[in-house]
Amino acid sequence: MANVVVKVLKVVDRDRCIGCFSCMYACSRILRRHGGTNKSALRIKYYTGVEGAFSLRVCSRCETPDCAAVCTEGALFAARGGGVRLKANLCTHCRKCVSACGISALQWDEAEELPIPCIQCGQCAKYCPNGVLALVDRPVSGTGDAAGGALSGETEKNTTAETRA
Repeated sequence: MANVVVKVLKVVDRDRCIGCFSCMYACSRILRRHGGTNKSALRIKYYTGVEGAFSLRVCSRCETPDCAAVCTEGALFAARGGGVRLKANLCTHCRKCVSACGISALQWDEAEELPIPCIQCGQCAKYCPNGVLALVDRPVSGTGDAAGGALSGETEKNTTAETRA
């Protein structure tokens, strides 16, 4: 996979986040066809204090994801170019994958009892009114499952069906 580049979602300017949740709404709506924010693959949290700050949790598209490594059933698996994909019918709902994510980026769907993996589609960045998020290029080192995932930020066909199937 020499000279292959993938798109990776990054927080490029956290200080510009106003906590509008437009990114989360876009993700929920596009990825899961849901009108709220609770099915979003990313999280924005507000921390009180003198200055106030927002914490943004986005998948960093790990090339050897810990969340997939702890999934003994193979429901969450490493995608080509990094990140993970979900085969929902194999999930045992143990939540080990969520606990294993070192940056707390893997979200959990409470209603369906399934992880919500980010597919790096960039819709959250597209709908952010302040340019807080962006898809940036990253070279691929050649790790990850060669059979799974999309490269260069492409969304997979039937992503919602794959996520729920």
